[in-house]
Parts: sequence; structure tokens; C-alpha cells
Amino acid sequence: MKIQLFCTFTAALAVTASFGQQPAKDLIKPAARIINVRAIAFSADGQHLAACCGEPSDKGEVVVWDAKTHKVRWIHRIERGMPALAFSPDSKTLAVGSFGENCYAFEAASGKLRATLPGHGESARSVAFAPDGQTLAVGSYDKTISLWDWRAGKVTQTLEGQGDKVYALGYLPGGKKIISAGPSSSACVWDAANGNLLHKWDNRAWPLAFDPKGDWLVTAGNDASVTIRGIDDYDKSLAHYDEIYAYRILVIHPSAKFFAASSGFNTNVSIYPIDLKLATPADEKRSRELIALWDDASFDVREMASQELIRLGNVARPLLNKAAKEGASAEVRIRARAVLRSLGAPRPLAELPGQHESVLCASFSLDGQILAIGARDGLVQLWDAATFKRLASIQWPNGER
Repeated sequence: MKIQLFCTFTAALAVTASFGQQPAKDLIKPAARIINVRAIAFSADGQHLAACCGEPSDKGEVVVWDAKTHKVRWIHRIERGMPALAFSPDSKTLAVGSFGENCYAFEAASGKLRATLPGHGESARSVAFAPDGQTLAVGSYDKTISLWDWRAGKVTQTLEGQGDKVYALGYLPGGKKIISAGPSSSACVWDAANGNLLHKWDNRAWPLAFDPKGDWLVTAGNDASVTIRGIDDYDKSLAHYDEIYAYRILVIHPSAKFFAASSGFNTNVSIYPIDLKLATPADEKRSRELIALWDDASFDVREMASQELIRLGNVARPLLNKAAKEGASAEVRIRARAVLRSLGAPRPLAELPGQHESVLCASFSLDGQILAIGARDGLVQLWDAATFKRLASIQWPNGER
């Protein structure tokens, strides 16, 4: 099972976490100049690894390495930072956004500039190729998404209605739908053919990801949560995780068995299992009955209901989350929050430490073997996605910017 990811996107793991793992003693020191690796991606054919850097007021660079030898293939520098990139499905083209009006398309192997796509105002902030490679979607700070016939150099359609800067983009498999997300307010599903807005979730922040069949979508929330929901039944929660801070990184392993998350405020990346075990109708019925008992006059009855809900565990989470916010009484709301605290946050499979500064981006290779992590220290860390051991630390190339 393969996953298509936005910044880019085995069997179940038999891996034990290495909690408290210490950074390698021979870790390469970060570059003296400030280089914040903002986006990273592997090409689909596994030949290239690309990363870009630069804040809005900083100069920008995009680097492409040989994914096997880690030797630099090419570098391109511009006057404004570069916050986003994506390889075309055939791995021949690399699209890179900028904190300026232009998006750029490069030949992936050589770095030859193939197209400059202007008109994005303050920023061409997010980029994604359609599955056929003909259309390139570019999200902007002006809250629009431009669909380009990038070879012809013309916009074929403009999507409006995000209501927020467009930080993340992706085409669902088949290319019929587009997913987008902003930094603070909403995630959207669009009809790629006519540009209609099909659905919008509020309080959903970037980043986000989806499975290769387009059946489910993963979103990060402003409330330190991660939710997996159905694409066709937009409001149905398939799984919900509390106390996971995925403000910056949310990428799914191609097996769809686990995901990597990070807040962007610390130096670790956490690996969490994906559990799509759904509540049965009987589970939901019993959970509703138990929540209703929280308004019973008997303290013992209320306590019994709380203990049974704790035993039901994650299958009761969706109803508990709703009760915690919308419960009919203060007793219901207080007890729902207490049970959720008892359930606690999911325990990570592993913690990947060792970046000198806060992490900003991550991507799994499409064969699922490697996780690449970029941080504010100018290093690209490569991790074995089966053992969670560090494979390499790649120094950002030196040179005048």
C-alpha cells in the first residue's frame, strides 16, 4: 500500500521504540550560515532527494542530491525563500514554490529551468502535480489555488474559497479531487474538473495526508489532535488521536501502518501507529448509554459508567470528544474530559532525536525504506524506517547564497 503525501506523501512493524536515544557523537555540525530546510521530497523512482530553504525575507535555495550516494546533483538560488516543492509523478520535473510571485519547474536530473509560472502575489506557498503530470496546482497567500498547464505556461482554472493562506496541496488518486489546507483555519476538498468546493473543515490546520486509494484523509488540528476521516463521508471520524502535536509535520508511511509527526517547535520527530479499528454499532450504542448515565442521581452509577468507558477505550473516543465539548450538563463535560485524560495520548512507536534545531519537514521514500527529516540547522537526517536508526546526516552545500 503506497501513500501520496503533500510535501511529497511492509507489513506492520515489529519494532520496539528506542526512547531516550542519544544523538550520534559524530553528527555533522550544522552550517555556520542560517539554513532552515522548509520542504523535502524523494522522487517516485527513488533516484533523487530534494530540499529547499529560506524565509520570506531571506534568499532561497533548492538542492537535489543523488538519493543513493548523497552527492549534490545541482543547486539553484533565488532572491526569496523557497517554502515548497514536489516531484512530478514521472520523476522528471521538480516544481518549487517561492516567497515571491513565481513558481518554478526544473528538470529534476540536471536542474535546467523548464518554466517560470508568475502571478502568485506574496507567495507561491504550496505545489502539487496532478497524477498525469500535466497540471500543476499552486497555492498562494492570496487564498487561491491556481491550476497550471505548466508546459504551456497558462492558468486553466482558479479555485477560491479556502479562506486562508494555502499551505498544503495534494491530488487524490485518479486526479478527480484536490485537498488543500491553511495554517490556522480550514482544510478543503475540491472538484478538480470544475473547481467546486465540495467540503470544508474548520479548525483543521496543515499539514495533511491521504491514503493512495483516496478513501481516507488525515488532518492535524489546532487543538493538538490528529484525525483520520473518510473522504466520501467527510464528517465521519475513523480514528482520533489527542495530545499529538503535528503543527508542522504529518507524513504517513507507505504501508499506512504508522505516521511521523512533529510540532515544529522541538528537535524530535515522533512515530505513531495507525489504528483504524472502528466502533461497532454495539460499541456506539453502549457508549451513548454510559454517557447518559453521567446524569444519573447516583454517584456509584456515574462512577461505574466512567470505568466502563475507560475499558471501552479508543472506540468511545469520538463520542467522548463530543461530550467533552457539547455535553448537556457540567457533570457530563467534566467526566468526559476525565475519561479522555485517563485514556491518554497514544504511545509513540519511536522518538527520533538528534536534530540541532527544530524540525520543519519530513518525507518517506515511496518504497517505505527511508524517512528524511529537515530542520533549522541546515541538516538533512536520513532514518531507517524499519529500525528507526539514523542512516546519514547530509550537510547543506556550502557556497555564496
